[in-house]
Amino acid sequence: MTETSLMKWLRLLVKSRNSRKKLESDKQELDEAQTQLTEKQAIAFYSTIQETQARADDVNSQLESAVKKAAEVAAKKEQERQAAAAKQNQQINTTVTPARVIHL
Repeated sequence: MTETSLMKWLRLLVKSRNSRKKLESDKQELDEAQTQLTEKQAIAFYSTIQETQARADDVNSQLESAVKKAAEVAAKKEQERQAAAAKQNQQINTTVTPARVIHL
């Protein structure tokens, strides 16, 4: 090999090594970017979970309130029903007069 050919091969080798280092550096940057993206996705996912939990808690609270109100309404209707039944029984008792017994 001539000196010029040897120099060309050395330059190619240096370029190849530089290219390889650049590729390794680029790969490392991509890996870091992926890690950061994954962390951002995890944070976003965690935030979404917290928001969903807060909504679920709110809905649960509303449901408990609705159930309590429904129980109160049912109790009030039962009291009204019992009061109406008592009133009706009282009216029946006051309108019935004892029959006179006629002795022959």
